[in-house]
Amino acid sequence: MKRSASSVPTFDSMLLPTIQALQILGGSGTTDEIYEKVVQLLSLPDKVLEILHGSTSQSEVEYRLAWSRTYLKKYGLLQNSARGVWSLISTSANLDDLDAKEIVKVVRDAGKNKAAPLALTDEAAGAVETLEEIVWHQQLHKTLLS
Repeated sequence: MKRSASSVPTFDSMLLPTIQALQILGGSGTTDEIYEKVVQLLSLPDKVLEILHGSTSQSEVEYRLAWSRTYLKKYGLLQNSARGVWSLISTSANLDDLDAKEIVKVVRDAGKNKAAPLALTDEAAGAVETLEEIVWHQQLHKTLLS
């Protein structure tokens, strides 16, 4: 279905929901699981999900979410251990400490200067440690409730 892609969330607006989705999924998930959880978190309507990317069978949301995962991988927060399976490098990143604009800036700057290795800033490293603690608490809470 061809509609305006302007109603689709931008890839950078899906960075933090992608991390949140993986936290909810226990630290890792398939591309489809992540997609479903991000769609749920953002409450995206079917009319937005039906918008195709160009002349492909892939939706614009799927396309932009793929870019979100790529940026998070280049930033050092995600890894892609097997085809279609993504996981958090560290489950302790605090979403409140992460800034989508900073992630985009760091990844783009690293792309401009390929000689310089991409490293987490002190702020991002602290966010990663905090995220691990949050996920641990969520898993403990879930275990205790069951």
